[in-house]
Amino acid sequence: MRKAIAQLCGYLSAAVYLGAYFPQILENYRSKSCEGLSVAMFVLVIFANVTYCMSILTYQRPTLDYLQKYAAWLLGAAGTIWLELLVLWQFYVYRGNSRC
Repeated sequence: MRKAIAQLCGYLSAAVYLGAYFPQILENYRSKSCEGLSVAMFVLVIFANVTYCMSILTYQRPTLDYLQKYAAWLLGAAGTIWLELLVLWQFYVYRGNSRC
């Protein structure tokens, strides 16, 4: 039962973590600006999530059981990398529209 609760919390955390990026991405799109955001923060968060995923994948030989056990945490970290890259792309696209 405790493992099921831990997995549920992990997937809930991943969903919230992934969902948290969408309001900012939509705001950037609507305003065609990234004003007030820090490029350095997004670069560092990408680096942190990449190293977090690497720590899970290199801790032990990744068997199917191991990957299933840590899937929620990998989803949360790896999934946000794509969203963070999208924000970096927005910095590039909207760079002339503000002080991005």
